[in-house]
Amino acid sequence: QGVLIGAIISLVMLLGRGWATATVDDISAGIDAKLAQVEPLVDNASTTVSEINGRVGALTDAANSLAAQAAATPDLLGGVRDQVANLQNRYLEFRQTYRDVRDTALTALDRLQVIDRLIPAFDIPQEPVDALMALDARMQELDTKIMDVSAAITNGPIQEVAGVVAEKAATLRDGLTRVTSALDGAQTRLAELRTQVASTADAINMFISIGSILLFLLFLYFAFLHYVLFKFG
Repeated sequence: QGVLIGAIISLVMLLGRGWATATVDDISAGIDAKLAQVEPLVDNASTTVSEINGRVGALTDAANSLAAQAAATPDLLGGVRDQVANLQNRYLEFRQTYRDVRDTALTALDRLQVIDRLIPAFDIPQEPVDALMALDARMQELDTKIMDVSAAITNGPIQEVAGVVAEKAATLRDGLTRVTSALDGAQTRLAELRTQVASTADAINMFISIGSILLFLLFLYFAFLHYVLFKFG
């Protein structure tokens, strides 16, 4: 009976090892797939930021040119106003792109909580979280700057209004540069996280395999020992 129990337990250990490693692989693959979705979203966001930056540059030039004209007309200010409106519309589209980046990244980090709960020794790296928080802060700053540009369009003297628009647009360009840097930082940290998740999954699977083999050999030894005792006892 001891031989049979030992053999059954050994078989269960082997089957349990397969289930455990498959579960770890599934969790790791799910997290990696979600993190992989972030990369093209960040690339798209960076491309959009570059486009917006170009529009802001054109707006700055137009506003500076208008501010320098002694005989500026309301029609010319209307052209600047149209540029600001187009800029706002494009920025709203970019805002949605950014939300996609943020939501996808946070979903991946939430899934990491599964590994965190399963493996007490595993801690979610703080760097990707900090990078996303920094990006969020830069975006909030950018929201304020885009509103400042819009608010600069008033019914005051045309040259004065144009000068303020040019000033706020230049500040907006600085904000866009900081957002680009924050996007790059977040992408780098998330790429590092993908590598770390894969490495952690490999380490967990190796631990499971070694532990299962040792237990398998132990119970196999017990089964053999019972057989010897039964045979020669």
